[in-house]
Amino acid sequence: MRNTFILASILLLALAATAQSPKTSKSSTGRSPAPNFNLKDANGKDVKLADLKGKVVLVNFWATWCEGCQVEIPWFVEFQKEYADRGLVYRDW
Repeated sequence: MRNTFILASILLLALAATAQSPKTSKSSTGRSPAPNFNLKDANGKDVKLADLKGKVVLVNFWATWCEGCQVEIPWFVEFQKEYADRGLVYRDW
């Protein structure tokens, strides 16, 4: 499972590294920007997706009772530490 997560994460980063910021509603690749949304993070702070424009955003919805979530949270934290200097933003919701 961890190898699958690592492979998927590498793919996500590779796609994000080759993506360009759209100048209009659709880029030359035909992709539209993600719609803006507002949520409270795990600390109760309001976060707007628009405030993270230009960054690779990994959104993780989890629950304290979820055993799989308890296992993966430290992986995500380590992933954020490793790739923060490349623009990765990790948020828990």
